[in-house]
Amino acid sequence: MRTKEFLTGLFSGILILVFFYSGLDKLWHLNSFGNIVSKSPLIGHYSELIMWLVPVSELVICILLFIPKFRFVGFCLSFLMMLCFTLYIGYMIAYVPQLPCNCGGITKYMNWHQHLYFNVGLTLLALWGILIETKRRMDYRIKNDEYNRKS
Repeated sequence: MRTKEFLTGLFSGILILVFFYSGLDKLWHLNSFGNIVSKSPLIGHYSELIMWLVPVSELVICILLFIPKFRFVGFCLSFLMMLCFTLYIGYMIAYVPQLPCNCGGITKYMNWHQHLYFNVGLTLLALWGILIETKRRMDYRIKNDEYNRKS
């Protein structure tokens, strides 16, 4: 049981660091982020919405991952967000000849393929968190059911 709690804490901590830095960086450089998003052939028409929705969502996910009661929801939203980011990068690599870049933090030192692998890793980390958190919750429920039957 302690291993599962340690792993969910570790995984949520990694995702919190990534999303917190990324969300704050996008808000800090909001105009630049919005400008890059507006030039994207896939999502450019929605740049006004995306430039706010993405960083705010990243920060909300951080809060959910930080609070153990909401960690499962945080992992689910992390998985969905990272899956969207990963699919977007995959699309851009496959179909867009001139790739814009608005990456910050560690990803500014990566090319698009490295960024794709990084995102796949974070997506799998979030999925692993979902699986471990699900198993941990099931174990907890089974233990409570056994305790209630004895009472």
